[in-house]
Amino acid sequence: MYSLNAETYLRAVTWKTPHSPAPKNCFITPARCYDGIGAQVHRRFSLMLFARHRNLTYFHSPFRRIEHERPENGIDPAEAWENFFNLGSGEYSYESAEASRLRSVSVDSLHIDRVKWKGNVLYEIKHCHLFGDSFPHLYEHLSPVLQAKYNLTPKPPLAFFSSSKINVAIHIRRGDILAADGSVYQPERYTATPAVLATLKCVIEVLDRLGLDRTIHLFSDGDPGGFDDAAELGATLHIKERTFQTFHHLVSADILIMAKSAFSYTAALLSNGIKLYDKFWHKPLPSWVLVDHQDLDTARSKVLRQIAQLKDSRWPLRAEDKSVTLC
Repeated sequence: MYSLNAETYLRAVTWKTPHSPAPKNCFITPARCYDGIGAQVHRRFSLMLFARHRNLTYFHSPFRRIEHERPENGIDPAEAWENFFNLGSGEYSYESAEASRLRSVSVDSLHIDRVKWKGNVLYEIKHCHLFGDSFPHLYEHLSPVLQAKYNLTPKPPLAFFSSSKINVAIHIRRGDILAADGSVYQPERYTATPAVLATLKCVIEVLDRLGLDRTIHLFSDGDPGGFDDAAELGATLHIKERTFQTFHHLVSADILIMAKSAFSYTAALLSNGIKLYDKFWHKPLPSWVLVDHQDLDTARSKVLRQIAQLKDSRWPLRAEDKSVTLC
């Protein structure tokens, strides 16, 4: 687990811009990790962000193995995800002519601020979250680049969504953070279902107030019986759907209620929708709505403002609703 503690934060905020040019042929690449797809994608996002703002060159290393994933129809999941995200498009890679001439050096992710960068070196780093979580607003400039790569290849059809309604997607993390007896062994990644549904009710109230019809879709690996209350609020349950389909629906949702999960986080970085962020160790972008479960009125007000700002371009309101007063 990565955590941005006080020491690393204070070191990070001492970084200053602009930076002097990096030596020629100074590359950074993701070190080998075999965790879930969300974490592996987020690691690469963070390296691309760090390279962009430290005058380094990102060197793409393709996915090799994905935790929790098994081959489908004889296709290796790592290869499938590589073609899904297209992060290597336009980037240096091991197929580049420079690769054979580079010396590899391993760097501790928590000491990236101390490296004296040298030319003709390929620095292998697990992640650059120290930088990304210190300056999350910089992702707003990288996101269009990531979206362009993401859109290079066909994606699963948005079969669950309606083109004439506001599509709300909820991601509830369960499977890998619950023990066999149902107890929570990773509480820092867990949000209780009633808290998630309180956030959903907040969104529903805003949409009702603005006269906007919606569809609600809950995606999870959890026990369907644990989401009966969500179904009563109108949510369609999608339990253990194909990961590719789930991810693309999270990216494409008009409103995304995020989990404490790299899977949610990476989807949010690719999304043009409204994001409701549940606090965990990776920091939110300025445009995201921070959900404080002790003060949902603030989140409700921010969602209302964001929807109202988009209403004319994306979600036309009924004539009688256009004079709505913002909180």
